[in-house]
Amino acid sequence: MTATVSMDLSQHLVRIDFSGKLDVKDIIRSLKNLIENPDYQKGTSLLFDFSEAYIDADYYELDRLRNYISAICDFLGECKCAFVTHNNPSKVVIKLLSIMCEAYHLGFHAQIFEEQAAALKWLQAEDVNQLHQV
Repeated sequence: MTATVSMDLSQHLVRIDFSGKLDVKDIIRSLKNLIENPDYQKGTSLLFDFSEAYIDADYYELDRLRNYISAICDFLGECKCAFVTHNNPSKVVIKLLSIMCEAYHLGFHAQIFEEQAAALKWLQAEDVNQLHQV
């Protein structure tokens, strides 16, 4: 498993590109490294690209990841999160995770994309402050 992190502070965007087989521990480790980075800014949009990755996780492991995200959501702030994957098994895992996070109101709005360009367009198009208006 490889995770490459890039930050574009001018675009208020963090991108993490994953490749290879990964599990929940790998994703948690990447999130931990992100929030420990002194350049990270609360509320920054997140793009997780799993196009070159295969996620090996069951429901209970995903719930553990959701619990970790819940524990750090105050640090992450209200933000948008784009998941990029065209790998069907990984897409199912990502969809389940995004549904779980939305159900627990963890402070971010998630969308799944097959192409990184579409994800970037979505991340840059909408004002984060308008995400949870009723």
